[in-house]
Amino acid sequence: MSTKSLSGFLMGVCAAAGAAASTCPPGRFDPLDGSNCVPAPIGSYVPTPGASAATPAPAGYFVPATGRTYATEAPVGYYVATPGQFAATPAQAGSYVDRTGATSETPAPVGYFTNSPGAVSPTPAPLGYFVGSTGRTVADAAPLGFYVATTGASAPTPVEAGFYTASTGAVSGIGAGMMASPLNMAMDAAQSILSRQNTMVMPDGQSLDVAVTANRTRYDQAGLSAQNNQTINSTAVLLQHTSDQSPTAWKIFGGLADQKLKASTAGSGQGRTWLLGASRGIHWGQAEPLVAAVYAGQSSADIVRNVTELSAAESQIHSASVRVMGVRLSTGIPVQAISARLMLEAGVVHYAQSATAETSSTTGTTAGLQTAKYGQMGIPVFVGFQHQFSAASIQWGVRAELNPNRQLNASLTNAANVYNGTQYSFAVPVGMSSTQAFVAKLRLKEMALGQGLAFNGGAEIEAGSKLNRQQLQMVLAKRW
Repeated sequence: MSTKSLSGFLMGVCAAAGAAASTCPPGRFDPLDGSNCVPAPIGSYVPTPGASAATPAPAGYFVPATGRTYATEAPVGYYVATPGQFAATPAQAGSYVDRTGATSETPAPVGYFTNSPGAVSPTPAPLGYFVGSTGRTVADAAPLGFYVATTGASAPTPVEAGFYTASTGAVSGIGAGMMASPLNMAMDAAQSILSRQNTMVMPDGQSLDVAVTANRTRYDQAGLSAQNNQTINSTAVLLQHTSDQSPTAWKIFGGLADQKLKASTAGSGQGRTWLLGASRGIHWGQAEPLVAAVYAGQSSADIVRNVTELSAAESQIHSASVRVMGVRLSTGIPVQAISARLMLEAGVVHYAQSATAETSSTTGTTAGLQTAKYGQMGIPVFVGFQHQFSAASIQWGVRAELNPNRQLNASLTNAANVYNGTQYSFAVPVGMSSTQAFVAKLRLKEMALGQGLAFNGGAEIEAGSKLNRQQLQMVLAKRW
């Protein structure tokens, strides 16, 4: 064989050997030219033959074993954030992954939570609970004085006026019913005395007025059964001394009211309320002065309450003392275009209640003795119009509570297990009105009866979303 033929033969053998050595099957590769085939390491794969390097798994995928020809897509509940991974990462508690091939986890949104790793979707907050931020692992129970009526809530709802919650995690407010009675009675008496103080008509010079009033006030809690409605009948003796008839005259006023309460099958009660105060007009550049009044008083009540929400076989004697302190500013501005006065009224009032409650079964066995102390401060505001006619005046407008203390806690310490030491929480104001309500008042013109006697009367309605209030008043006054 010639030298030329031998050389050609050797070159052909070497080329064939090189081609055979570099053709590795899928899943293997040849990192060194002419070397041997090695399996793709974990985290990488080789999809085609003849590869000289393995391909790292892209983000969203992983390769759990060697010699793989493909990467595995991250399943739901898992994600792969960086290339070249051999395993997917489960979504941590507080997050979820709802698709395959994900490169990141998603924090649970507000109103939702996840409490275990690998979640494929967030869990909505159940009734009575809420989630106020993202990435939460648990839902929070609605605190006292709040409730959550829907799933997936991001915040709790404060109880409306006249309602309360008896525990955390409430799904609705409970009509305060008889539990609000002592505060209702104190508010009702204070408002009646203050309302009468504004309407007394003074003769020339100093005067002393003595008035006897009869009031009937009804509170209806909208949407609730009749046992939550209350009627307060009261008679009161009112006194007022006026220094003179000028708009800036000093007035010293007061009243003592005897009250009886009935609330269908829920119970009944009686109480007394006294109130003392002083007022004076202040000129402020308008046709009518700004009248400033300060007042204080106290109400005592004994309530017999049928505890129907606990057991029909139980009743409760609820004794309470409510202290009242307040400041009120009021004025009227003539509006000639509609022949009326724009009525403005604002104030600050504080009620502090101290109460004891003894619960007994029908057999007479004492089931629990509770004591409670709580207070509330509100900023009542009224804006409306007054129209004066020959025989009467009509006033209408909107009453609201600005920035009230929404949560009114009553920590009950009991001797037994009827309430298990439950802490109650009321809305503010408890029984007087919703935080916003429409008000209309009719006041008859005072009629002189001779011998210094005078008579008038009136009616008032207050309509809110949760509470409606109606009041009738008759007044017989003697003036010296």
